[in-house]
Amino acid sequence: MRDEASAVHRAATRALEEIGEPAVEPLVAALQDEDPVVRRIAAEVLGNLGDPRAVAPLAAASQDENSDVRRAAARALRQIGAPEALERGQH
Repeated sequence: MRDEASAVHRAATRALEEIGEPAVEPLVAALQDEDPVVRRIAAEVLGNLGDPRAVAPLAAASQDENSDVRRAAARALRQIGAPEALERGQH
């Protein structure tokens, strides 16, 4: 996920989505990565996976310093069906 090439990002995203549920915890941890691209991709994949365990970490990521990460986290929460987490300011 740290590669600068967008094709590599897409391939990593697909691979993580194929892994499914076992990838949730590492992806949640990646929301704390120093690289905003890694945080954004983690949020996107978590949204695609739709696992409710990601709601609180994504709500926290919706307050990220990086606007791309914030948008990805908000989209992910909507995908999971938890947009109310943004409204409540859940962390």
